[in-house]
Amino acid sequence: AARELARKYRLGDRVIVRGDSGRDVRSVANALVKKLYIKAEDVTPTFDNGALMDGELYNALLRFQKDKGLPADGRVTTEVVKELRKRK
Repeated sequence: AARELARKYRLGDRVIVRGDSGRDVRSVANALVKKLYIKAEDVTPTFDNGALMDGELYNALLRFQKDKGLPADGRVTTEVVKELRKRK
């Protein structure tokens, strides 16, 4: 587990699931804040300047997935990353 924590993931490096944390999760959170799916103050920060994929962020992700016609499974896959990176 310690090795996992030390690894610096960038968005798209892995499939993010509920309970994951890190800077890539922070990138997901920031994108969902910009797209008005979650408020910044509802994102749970982590010690490494990342964020935790917990209840609030997970629910925001599910709403985003449904709105975009993606499988609403709460997993940040490459398809989800592509949608998050779109301007609108």
